[in-house]
Amino acid sequence: MSLYSEQVEAIKNILSEAPELSNVKKVYEGDFEAIPLYPAISVELKNRSKTTKGIGGIKDTVCTFNIWVYTNKPSYKQALVELEDLTDQIEAVMKRHRQLNSTCDMSDLDDAAEFGVSDRGGAFLQTALLQLNTRKLGV
Repeated sequence: MSLYSEQVEAIKNILSEAPELSNVKKVYEGDFEAIPLYPAISVELKNRSKTTKGIGGIKDTVCTFNIWVYTNKPSYKQALVELEDLTDQIEAVMKRHRQLNSTCDMSDLDDAAEFGVSDRGGAFLQTALLQLNTRKLGV
């Protein structure tokens, strides 16, 4: 399994097993259009960079993951309350798991969150987007 797949799997497992996120139906990977039940979380690799450092060619791999949170509450106010609660809970969970089950040397969840709306075949979902950055040093 590649480093990226391992990290996506670790993020999914950490969020799936967190007791404070028990009201989330499921944590998915990738495309939100495959999600049947809400609230839900989806994890996707946004980008990565590799640089070689020092003598011996130590690779420094930095990845950015998008953690999407979706809800289909009927009103904006209800959706916003749920998204705020879920993003706070995700932030707390990820701070406790900075090494993503030993798949990276460190991770850091960006303090900024973006809120918006996604169209899923005419059904509108309220969304929140968090970005998680990871760093892994290795050969």
